Amino acid sequence: MAAADLSGATYGGSGRFLQIGGGAFNVTVDHNTVFQDGTSALYAYGVQMTGFVFTNNIVPDNSWAIMGDNASPGNGAIAMYFPGSTFADGIFAGSPPATYPPNNYYPASMSAVGFVNLAGGNYRLSAASPYVAGATDGSPVGCNIDAINAATGSTY
Repeated sequence: MAAADLSGATYGGSGRFLQIGGGAFNVTVDHNTVFQDGTSALYAYGVQMTGFVFTNNIVPDNSWAIMGDNASPGNGAIAMYFPGSTFADGIFAGSPPATYPPNNYYPASMSAVGFVNLAGGNYRLSAASPYVAGATDGSPVGCNIDAINAATGSTY
């Protein structure tokens, strides 16, 4: 999924991609490209969630890419809310690598990801992007827009 315009400023709310209150088990979030204006792309609260998988996603770090109630950002929130989880081959644009899980990518900004045309809204990874074959399955990290277009008969 390419999630664009998740905006608390425009629509109200927190402007987050995911806000999880726990209690769910075995949730997988895979191959998403996210543009949101909230402070966190993933925010947790409540009870711990087991079996959580967050792979091959592209998210911005507007303040903290991953955060939770009464937790420190990144690894602190993961330890508190997602014990035993998998966070792999994702792009956390603007995040400090030491604060977040290993085996992910940390470009300085969304502009450094290597989209075909970031300003024009083409969020496919360009052939020159260092992440074009960086997903766990060897495909581009983020949303497979061409597969979505084929499945839905749309042209994005």
